[in-house]
Amino acid sequence: MTKVLVIDDEEVLARTICSYLRRRDVEAIHALDRGDALSKFASLRPDVTFLDFRVGDADGLEILGQLRRLDPGAHVVMMTGHGDIELAVQAMKQGARDFMTKPVPLATIATIVAGAGEKSA
Repeated sequence: MTKVLVIDDEEVLARTICSYLRRRDVEAIHALDRGDALSKFASLRPDVTFLDFRVGDADGLEILGQLRRLDPGAHVVMMTGHGDIELAVQAMKQGARDFMTKPVPLATIATIVAGAGEKSA
C-alpha cells in the first residue's frame, strides 16, 4: 500500500487530501506542525510527502532539508499558496521533486501518488 504524509497547517485542507487518498486505498496521514511532521515522517516512511511552504511559523524549505537528511531519496512535493519561480527553483535545488501552487486539484495529487506507488512496487 502506498503511504503519503501531508504536512500543512491548514487542517481542513490536510484532512481533505488524506480522506480523498484513503478512498483510493492509500495510507494517508497529516501533520500540522514541524515536530509532528518529522516524527510521522520517521515512523511512516512515506512514498510521497506533500509539504506546504509555510507550516505555522516554520519554513517549509527548512523542513524539506530535515526530511531529506532523514531520507535522502524522499519524494517531497512542495506546495504553496504564494508560488513564484524563485521559490520553485529554491525548492527543487533543495531536493523537492515537484512544486505546486494551491489549490492543488485532488486528481493531480492522486496522479502523483499513483506514480510513486508504481515506482515503489
